[in-house]
This record gives sequence, structure tokens and C-alpha cells, in this order.
Amino acid sequence: MGPAARNVGINIYKQSRLDALLWAYRDVGYFYANLNPLFADSAEARNFLYPQAKGAYEQLDLDRFNLTAADMGTVFSAGKAMKLRKAPLVKIIEVLEQTYCSSIGVEFLHIQNKPVRRWLINRMESTQNLIELSQPERRTVLDDLLKAEEFEHFLHTTFIGQKRFSLEGAEVLVPALHFMVNRAQQCGIREMVVGMTHRGRLTVLNQVLGKPPEEIFTEFEGGFESDTYGGSGDVKYHLGYSTDHKHPDGSSVHLSLVSNPSHLESVGAVVEGKVRGTQDKGR
Repeated sequence: MGPAARNVGINIYKQSRLDALLWAYRDVGYFYANLNPLFADSAEARNFLYPQAKGAYEQLDLDRFNLTAADMGTVFSAGKAMKLRKAPLVKIIEVLEQTYCSSIGVEFLHIQNKPVRRWLINRMESTQNLIELSQPERRTVLDDLLKAEEFEHFLHTTFIGQKRFSLEGAEVLVPALHFMVNRAQQCGIREMVVGMTHRGRLTVLNQVLGKPPEEIFTEFEGGFESDTYGGSGDVKYHLGYSTDHKHPDGSSVHLSLVSNPSHLESVGAVVEGKVRGTQDKGR
């Protein structure tokens, strides 16, 4: 075998190692995500999930893929999903770190539907899991966060000691749900059924479904009337609600938040059953 053929063989082997590294990031990259807000810029952030991820951290070591620091400047094919297409190894790793190991961790390779997996890969790697928001969208997000924060603060200071399962620290759920509902409306969806945990339910009821705050406050003050909810007599953070969400273009989507049992996993089956019933009714 001549030198040229030998180099081709080495390059093919190295490319196969890069492909394996790429799939490793897709598989276990979420273990490295900076999920600890207290140590966002330090080494501790990368160890946040270590007790639950024993062995996962070694899976992204370059040595496992027979790649070394000497290969950092070597140009590889990064695949169709990345805008880079071809780039030095150091740049490809930088993109993979941003996509799978920043403040968003994504576990998705357990999904058996290959088109869905491919869609996720293309969507995430082409944008590096970064979403560019327009100025009006940024203002909307800020408005949602401020309203959610103020609502939680009011409940905390007004109804001291009462169980409420606060959304504090996860207020981003409110703008996320608003974006999801608006996007669903744009896609022609006219009815949505939601199931969720106790935590944050009161804020979601008020900020997303539009349940009047005075109704929620009345429930805190003991003025809850069980007859209004079919005689359930349930606690306030179990209750559901439904409303029509109006879009600026005049369209609307019917939102329904299913009442939650104490056994949280049960609500998933209830949501699926309600959706199936709605689908069958509409046929």
C-alpha cells in the first residue's frame, strides 16, 4: 500500500471516529448540560448530574475515539444537520458543546421513530439550540416572566404558610406555553388538552388559561364551592380549567387543563383518553 492510499485509509478511519463522537454527544450530551444555576460558569456545573450519570462523563473523552489534540486542526465532515458541513475538529466540538451541553440538555435517542429523531437532530444542530427572538417577542417573554413572578410573590406574601406548589425558579414555563399555544394556532390546531403537575399549576391557570385571580384567591380564603366543580371538593392545586385562547389574527384555540389526581402519573392516561375522545367526536 502506497503512502497516498495509506493516508486515505487513515482519514476514513478518523472520520468514522468523529462520527462516533458525534453520536455520543447526541446520546449522553445532556449529562454535561449546565443545569445548575448556582455554578453556571464553573466546573461544578459539569458535575451537577454526576451521581446519576456514573460512567457517562468518560463517554465523551477523545481518547475513547482514538482522537487526540493533534487532530484538532483536521477538517472533518460534520454531517448534513450542521451548517458547518466541513470544519476543523475543534470547531465541530465547539458546536456540539453548544448544542447538547449548554443550558439545554436533550435526551432523545430513545425515540424509536427515526423521522422524528432526524427532525430533532436537524432542528437542534442547524441552530445550535439557540432561538433568535424579535424585539416584540423579547418584550412578550419579559412581560410573561414579570407577571408570573409578581403573581407568585403576591400569593407568597398574602397567603403565608398555605400549600401552593410555587412556580418560583421555573417561571419560563409561562412564556414557553404561550409560544406553544400561539404556534399551535398558526398550524391550524383548534383544541389542546394539557396535563401537568401540582407545581406551578396556579400560575399556569391564571397566566395561560386566564382563570380570574379572584377565583384563585377565594379558594385560598376558604370560599371554594365544590358544587361549582361537580361536587369534587378537591384542593385548589388539583383543579382544572378550560378557556378559549384568542389570537391577534382572530383565530382561537380551546385550552383544557385536566384536573390532577394526587397520583401524578395518572393524569397522563386521563389526557390521552380525553384527546382520543375529542378526536373520535370530531370525525
